[in-house]
Amino acid sequence: MKAAKLSIVIPIFNNAGSLELLVKRVLDSVEMIDEIIMVDDGSMDNSWYIIKELSKKYAGIVKGIKFAKNYSQAIATIAGLTNTNSDVIICISADLQDPPELIQQLVKEHDLNSVDIVIAHREKREEGIFTKLMSYIAYYFARLECPQIPRGGYDFFLISNRVREILINSKNRNRFPQSEILNTGLPFLAIPYTRNKREIGTSGYTLTKKFRVFIDIILSETATINKIFTKIYIFTNLIGLLFYVFLRILNFKIDILEYAIIYLALLVNLKIVNQIVSSVVISRIYEEQKGRPLYVIQERC
Repeated sequence: MKAAKLSIVIPIFNNAGSLELLVKRVLDSVEMIDEIIMVDDGSMDNSWYIIKELSKKYAGIVKGIKFAKNYSQAIATIAGLTNTNSDVIICISADLQDPPELIQQLVKEHDLNSVDIVIAHREKREEGIFTKLMSYIAYYFARLECPQIPRGGYDFFLISNRVREILINSKNRNRFPQSEILNTGLPFLAIPYTRNKREIGTSGYTLTKKFRVFIDIILSETATINKIFTKIYIFTNLIGLLFYVFLRILNFKIDILEYAIIYLALLVNLKIVNQIVSSVVISRIYEEQKGRPLYVIQERC
C-alpha cells in the first residue's frame, strides 16, 4: 500500500527568529514529511529571506509563498492548504509555542483511528493574564456557533485531504478555520497539551489584530450574533427586574417612571449596538459579492 503524503502548513508573520529552529524540529519530529509550505503573511522583518534560504537548504521539501500584503493567519492557512494536495496536512503556528514534537502523535492518532481530523487543543497556556482573557472571551463566542471547539481553542491540527477540499472550496472570505473544520460534522480526536510561553521574538498579534480576529469569530455566522444578542437581552431584562425587586425589598423610594425611562434607554442602546453589528454584517456580505481574490501571491520559492 502506498504511504500517505504528509504536508506541513505554517502561516508566518514576523517570525524570522524562530523559523530555522522550527523547520529543524518539524523535520526531526517525523520522518515521512513530504513538504513544508511556509506562507509569509506580509511580514515586515526578514522572514521571507529566511524562508528562501530554507528552501535552498531543504530543496524539494521547504516551499515558500509570499503574500503581497498582510491578510490574516486564517487566510495564510487557507493559502497553504490550497497549494498542497497531500493525503494528510498538519497546520502549526510559527512561534514555537506549539511543540512540533506533537506532530508524531497527531499522525499516530490519525493512522490508528482512521479519522479525518485530529486537533491539539490548549489545555493550559503559559501566557500572560491579558492574552488568556482575550482568548477565553473569543473562544466563548466561537463555541456559541461551534460547541465542539475545546474551551482552550486550537491552531495546531491535522486534517485529511477530504477536509482540505471542503475548506478550500468554501466561498467565505472572513475565515475561521477552527470552526469550519469541526462544523464539517466529521468525527475528530482531540489531544490536550500545554501551550508554551513565547521565547523567541514578540507576538504579531497586536490589540487591533486580536480585536479583528474577535470580530471575525463573532461574524463568521449570523446565528452566532443572534444568540449573543438574545442572551444579552434576556440577561438585561432579568437583571433589571431583580434590581427593581431588590430596591423595593429594601424600601427604597423609587419613581417607577424614572426607573422605566432609564431601563428603556439601556434597551435602546443595546438595540443601537445590534444595528451597528448588523450593518457590519451587511457590509461584509457586500464585500463577498465583489468577488475579489482571497489573497494575492507576490512571490514563490
